[in-house]
Amino acid sequence: MITKVYEKVKQIIKENKIFFLVMLLITIISYIPLPYYIYAPGGLVDVSERFSIEDGHSSKGSFHMAYVSEYSATIPIYLFALVKDDWDITKKEEVVASNETEEESLLRNKYLLEEANQDAVINAFNYANKPYEITEEKLYITYVDEKAETELKINDQILTVDGKKVSSKENLQSYLQSKEVGSVAVFEVLRDGKKETVTGKLLSVDGVAKVGIMITSKRTLKTDPRITFEFKETESGPSGGLMMSLAIYNQLIEEDITKGRKIAGTGTIDAQGNVGQIGGIEYKIMGAEKEKADIFFAPSGKNYQDAKKIVEERNYHVKVIEVKTFDDALKALES
Repeated sequence: MITKVYEKVKQIIKENKIFFLVMLLITIISYIPLPYYIYAPGGLVDVSERFSIEDGHSSKGSFHMAYVSEYSATIPIYLFALVKDDWDITKKEEVVASNETEEESLLRNKYLLEEANQDAVINAFNYANKPYEITEEKLYITYVDEKAETELKINDQILTVDGKKVSSKENLQSYLQSKEVGSVAVFEVLRDGKKETVTGKLLSVDGVAKVGIMITSKRTLKTDPRITFEFKETESGPSGGLMMSLAIYNQLIEEDITKGRKIAGTGTIDAQGNVGQIGGIEYKIMGAEKEKADIFFAPSGKNYQDAKKIVEERNYHVKVIEVKTFDDALKALES
């Protein structure tokens, strides 16, 4: 029986070998990576699905963070992007720095997402007058500039600098900026589970003494009420900070500031409530319009101008609101 089936399969392949060869070739071509990324209009994520608060208040409306659809280019996707409106092709070196790998870039964005969530919590709890405590803070190197003169590496945890224990990111940055340009800082770091001593030369960056590294904070927060996060493995980056903080704040207070509206937006946020610029605003506003958002918060400056321009040119219905701070967003929702 098995022999007959085998012979039959051989016969089918022999009679249709050209077809099978073509299909194999197409399959192989479809998986060949190209040195490009494709960016396209994204969509919205209801941020309430990414965290939970004990006894949090419900709301009639919703808060959504906007995202960009991003694809690693293969030949079929690249060809499709050439003819598809609003799909843009970007060279890989414009996305991933020449001195880091894709894995290191992804790691940085994972750290930035966690840091953004912590800042969102701190800001929201401050505004809602709810108690919280930072029980631990660890500092990690998440980027090293190619011009930096240092032995520091990505994912190093900084323990001390010049023999002084580092208590926070702000504390470390303030100390480094107090040193003279050209001087050398000595770091004790935890690398792959082992302590090592490395150096970094202070360079002048826009007139400020810096080593040429990005530092990301990883804090442990104790809050009342308790909050937990549940992000997908594919999600990363800090651009949802503002919307996350608004959604957390709305669950902490009795008043429902959504007033039944579908509220979308983007922008980083720090623990003091300052809203920062992000990338891909044009794709995000397209996604917000597609998903029928009532309001779209855009960081003040170029982000807002770019979003407003697209809304006016395409006669979108979503209302774009410019925000510099968390307080701006609250006042806009109240009015």
